[in-house]
Amino acid sequence: MALDTQFLEPMIHEIVVEHCSTSGPDGYGKRTYTSASTFQARIEFTKQIVKDAQQKDVISKTRIFTPQYDVDGSTAAVIGISDRITLPAQFVPRTPPIISVEPHYDHEGPHHFEVYV
Repeated sequence: MALDTQFLEPMIHEIVVEHCSTSGPDGYGKRTYTSASTFQARIEFTKQIVKDAQQKDVISKTRIFTPQYDVDGSTAAVIGISDRITLPAQFVPRTPPIISVEPHYDHEGPHHFEVYV
């Protein structure tokens, strides 16, 4: 699916997404991740109250918009709360925990994600 160029234009950042593959073979809950994919993104600093995985209110300081496929347009993305996101070098922290992921749809189907960290 091709996204409107006006939607992609403000996506000036690139993020790396690694999907969580296990909760830990060592019995201690250490996560392991699959290979990484790079996605175009727009990173905005905004304080917003969102629900975490336990449905508790948490303040997110950063919102990330990203299309549902990688920069090559070949890999459909499904970003989950257990996944790991790595932000560009100028952002601190570079691998913030994901608080919430909100998929958005249009008349053609999946469109983009809003990821709160």
